[in-house]
Amino acid sequence: MEESAGRLLFSKICGSELKYEGKVYNDIMDVWLFAYDGELRLDEATTDEAADCKWMTPSEIGVLRSEKMLVGTLDYFFCAMADEEPDYSRIIGRTVKGKVDRPLGTAHPDFPEMTYPINYGYIQGVFADDGEEQDVYLFGTDVPLTSFEGRVIAVWRRFDDNEDKWIVSVNGEYFDDDRILGDISFQEQFFYGKLYR
Repeated sequence: MEESAGRLLFSKICGSELKYEGKVYNDIMDVWLFAYDGELRLDEATTDEAADCKWMTPSEIGVLRSEKMLVGTLDYFFCAMADEEPDYSRIIGRTVKGKVDRPLGTAHPDFPEMTYPINYGYIQGVFADDGEEQDVYLFGTDVPLTSFEGRVIAVWRRFDDNEDKWIVSVNGEYFDDDRILGDISFQEQFFYGKLYR
């Protein structure tokens, strides 16, 4: 199928902490949705790992999940299908300011093995769905900060959590999706989400 016929639901980030058989992986898995109204034919599968296939409704798949018969890594199905596309037009492009509570190079307070490769903070007076002040990842500097002012250039939406992370450029520079996804993967690899512009 052509890429234009599908819709990117979200990306799953796998950081360098993911290891398998001695190899280190640093991947971004994109999950796409394509409309298909045809016959299912297992003989056309590109892998021999599939034993059977059939059409199922989301509620039928939900029953498999509740009975613990669904592979845990397929939770993204429910994360991605649950919501409508969000509208961030009032957020992206805004100038914001706030405090940095986890400067570049510091350890996570609950997981000391996780070190912040970028500055991470919050916007004072703006509250997120989790009841806390809005979290931000800061781009455009390679020194630890204590406070910031910058422009929101994107939003990382977590599908399996109740908060978004705003991506802020403190120097006005544009950062492409691959750079953003790579730099936030140290923490976001543990969540399903999608970057919105």
